[in-house]
Amino acid sequence: VVSIIQACIAVFVGLVVMMNCRHDMIYDSHWLTNAYARFGVPYFYYDLVVMAMALYLRTEPLKDRRISSNWHNLIPALKLFWVKRKLMFLHHFALPLMFYPSLLYFRNGLGDFVVGAFYVFELPVPYIQTRHILAKLDCKASPVYISNGLVMLGAMLIGRILMFPYLYYCYAQYRGIPFSQVLGKIPIKCTISCIILGSLQVYWFCIMLRGTVSYFRKVIRQWLGADKGQNAVDNSFGS
Repeated sequence: VVSIIQACIAVFVGLVVMMNCRHDMIYDSHWLTNAYARFGVPYFYYDLVVMAMALYLRTEPLKDRRISSNWHNLIPALKLFWVKRKLMFLHHFALPLMFYPSLLYFRNGLGDFVVGAFYVFELPVPYIQTRHILAKLDCKASPVYISNGLVMLGAMLIGRILMFPYLYYCYAQYRGIPFSQVLGKIPIKCTISCIILGSLQVYWFCIMLRGTVSYFRKVIRQWLGADKGQNAVDNSFGS
């Protein structure tokens, strides 16, 4: 629930910043850009600790599940999270270390529009967390779970993958150049950063898509099995 609230705030802030800085995506600025950065960095580390604690509680024997009341188990939890979820650990630990100083100091107040777009990256998070909640409530077969999963894929595609070509399109419009010339006009470090970050988003999207396809295959097999069973019953009554 905390993650859902944070994600909704991030998307709201991102959209406000983008709407207020759309006339000049480089020099327009909005106070929420830096204000949310100061809030988002500690949240990243909070989220890392909570995920590590949750994984520890799920995997350790019951007699060792003292982490909720005994903080000396935090270090073993973080070590376990590093072993099991290296990519997610690096994402939550290293990303604030790189982006926080970049947002507040190194960019010199430029590019608030672009920063707002990256805040919109949180768009799929409410649906991801809602999926976990529905799974905990044993609602995996419900229409709500299915529709939430489809919306989650759409939000991931729009908020984290299509956002990159959209930013390049906006820059092309801003500079008055063809879309195909954008790569030659922006700093190479920006392109490399977008490639790295975009590759991670495509990787996670493929994992989500594979899970969704696997889920629907399972549901279809269950439906077909149920239909066959019903037909067998009908045939026995008919005979």
